[in-house]
Amino acid sequence: MAGRHPWRVRLPRSGAGEAELPALRLQDAALVHRAVPEPSAIEASAAGRVLAVSAVAPSAEAADRLARELLAAAPDDTLEHPARLVVLTPQGIEIHTGSALEPLLDR
Repeated sequence: MAGRHPWRVRLPRSGAGEAELPALRLQDAALVHRAVPEPSAIEASAAGRVLAVSAVAPSAEAADRLARELLAAAPDDTLEHPARLVVLTPQGIEIHTGSALEPLLDR
């Protein structure tokens, strides 16, 4: 908490020309951002390839574990988690926001 209010932070920019990102309310939670080490060496598959993940969980350890799991997962398998993914597809970069993250965003 920041005083009587939850912390408000912004998710890292993806570099994909995103508009201003909404703030994320963190209360009794941690945010971890993970990215692949060499994005230039990654090719996009038909389903897409996850380049970066921002994940929220009750602890930093749990958020880090979730981010690592989602970084290795197929993008379609990650949509219900409290996370935002930067995905490389044959058409370009896409941003996927998990349904469990939506309630935490200030829009």
